[in-house]
Amino acid sequence: MRLRNRLTLAFVPVMLVPLLVVAVISTWQAQHALHKSVGAHVSALANEKANAIALIIQERITETQVLAATSQVRQAVIQANAGHEGRDEEQIKKEIEDLDQQWIAAKEQGGSDKAKEILNNETSRFLQAFQKQNTNRYGELILTDIHGTAMGMTKILSDYDQSDEGWWQECHADGKGSVFVDDRGHDKSVGALVVGVGVPVRRADRMVIGVLKVNYKIREVLDVVADRHKAPHTLTLLARSLGSIVAQSGEQEAASLTEQEQAVLFRAQGGYSTNWRGGAEYIMGYSPVTTELSTRVPSPGQRKGISGEKLEPSKWWLMIQTPHADAQAPANHFMKVTLLGGLLALAGAIVLALLVASSISRPLMKLHEGAEIIGNGNLDHRVGTEGRD
Repeated sequence: MRLRNRLTLAFVPVMLVPLLVVAVISTWQAQHALHKSVGAHVSALANEKANAIALIIQERITETQVLAATSQVRQAVIQANAGHEGRDEEQIKKEIEDLDQQWIAAKEQGGSDKAKEILNNETSRFLQAFQKQNTNRYGELILTDIHGTAMGMTKILSDYDQSDEGWWQECHADGKGSVFVDDRGHDKSVGALVVGVGVPVRRADRMVIGVLKVNYKIREVLDVVADRHKAPHTLTLLARSLGSIVAQSGEQEAASLTEQEQAVLFRAQGGYSTNWRGGAEYIMGYSPVTTELSTRVPSPGQRKGISGEKLEPSKWWLMIQTPHADAQAPANHFMKVTLLGGLLALAGAIVLALLVASSISRPLMKLHEGAEIIGNGNLDHRVGTEGRD
């Protein structure tokens, strides 16, 4: 092999290896920084949406509290409670049980006499008028007295006695009073999430005297999840801490939560992580909805709407996921540009190596040739030099 070629082969790796090392390190750093940046972005977006959902629910809670504080509701409950004053508690309990049995037995025949009487009383007409203001917003409204019996409603209930219902017990809270939010799920018939909000009715001295519950049709939550302006291929999930999906939007419908998504439900706060769904890698940002909720779960022996329904505390989590491939597209582009630049640099390095090798090998070849001539006995031969120093 000629000396020039050997020098060229030796010179090229010296230039190429550092170039490749720099390219690989730069690409890795770009991918890592981009992953971190995208993760922080989807996490912040998930937190923003979770807060928006919490505000929507809080607005419904406030509206229910305002309704419970109106003179019409408060005076109606005071009047109903006055009907029990001075009576024996056992006698009241027995009367409620009898009316409750009659109510349930006559439900399929259009309701008992007591049910029809309550449905058409002044309190129920007030609640029905309130509901009709916006039927796309308000579902069923229920008002009970201090004993938990229905005294106002927008339609005939499944039973008369609500005191054995979990939602009523949570609202009454042994006379202390508490806000109750019931996650009733997505009702396809109305095209909205249905959330029940129960609040205590209080006298002016803050004593609990009854309970008001309003079922709301909350389409705004679905709008927050859908977000028409989100990036293509983005998947948004609203999930319960009990492991089921409340609502979702995306090109592909998720039937259940992945292992990584389920792990999020046990986190203390929001953040981001990697998720695998359908064989594809996603960068997932997540954040909890701060509202305390209750969700109905199947229970042996339950009678829906009557008794035995079990409520479990739950929380909603908002998850936003973007494909890893889409997120890393800028880094991949950077890598391609870097490789292209590396190839161009390699071509330039080869040309430069040839020039350098030629400038080094030419004098060496002259020295080699001169040495051979002198070695052959021509002592008068002079080896010329072409240097500047």
